[in-house]
Amino acid sequence: MSFGDFLCKGNKAVKVLGIILAIQLIFGLIYGLIFQFDKDIDNSWSHSGMDTPFLNGFYASTIITTSVGFGDFYPKNAIGKLLIKIHGASVFLLILYAGTVTCI
Repeated sequence: MSFGDFLCKGNKAVKVLGIILAIQLIFGLIYGLIFQFDKDIDNSWSHSGMDTPFLNGFYASTIITTSVGFGDFYPKNAIGKLLIKIHGASVFLLILYAGTVTCI
C-alpha cells in the first residue's frame, strides 16, 4: 500500500490534517528540547524570553506550520535554519502531494 493509497481510502482531509498535526508535534518537541538544553539560547534563537521552553517550542512550531511568521522566534545559527527549512518544506510538500493525489 502506497502513501497515495492510504490518503485515498477514507476521509482524505482528516488524514492530511492528522499528518500535519503530527509533524507540528514532532517539531514542537524538537524545538522545545533545543530551547530546554541550549545553554547559549540568546545567541542561537531569537525568543520572547519566557521561561517555558516546551511551550515556546510548540508556539514556534505552530507559527512555522501555519506560515504566520510573527518574527518573535527565528534561528540565528545554521542548525536552527536547517530545522526551519525541513519543517516548512515537509508541511508544504505534504499539502502539495495531498492536493495532487487523484483518488479514483
